[in-house]
Amino acid sequence: MSLMIIEGTLSEATLHEMALLIGDGTHVEIFCPFDCNTVKMPSSKNNIIYEDEYCKLTKTTITIKWYYFPTTQGKNVKLDDIKGLYYKEQVCCGDPCKLKGWGMSLTPCWWASDITRGLRTTDRHNVVLEVEGNTYYCGFSVENIKDFLAVIRVLLKSECCVQHGLPF
Repeated sequence: MSLMIIEGTLSEATLHEMALLIGDGTHVEIFCPFDCNTVKMPSSKNNIIYEDEYCKLTKTTITIKWYYFPTTQGKNVKLDDIKGLYYKEQVCCGDPCKLKGWGMSLTPCWWASDITRGLRTTDRHNVVLEVEGNTYYCGFSVENIKDFLAVIRVLLKSECCVQHGLPF
């Protein structure tokens, strides 16, 4: 395991990009002085860059866990197929027609399972993907939006729209 301490005013996305570039199959840790968090980049053995209860991110794919009803199977989306990524804080009783605990809402979005979505205010965020070739959006929850966005921004195509707020 190697430890790299970076001082100065680098953006979080820059630090994550550096971690991706220097990751050579060994475990890499980067200390981020501006938020006192340590970002751990896993070994290339499993290629997982970010993972929480609701999604898993590798260098090429995002897996949305608990996506399909009623089988609970995950949905794999190639990062190169993502045209837009939208995110918004989860709040109690927020957007009741736009959100659903699991399944299709009144908008063209299929939501992965998060039964507490919209029922209480949490630290989680709702994330919606616009995927090329799909007629509907893919929605899911993320536990740590700051880390998730810092990593996925580096991996997405430069023309991909990343925006706060839902697209509908």
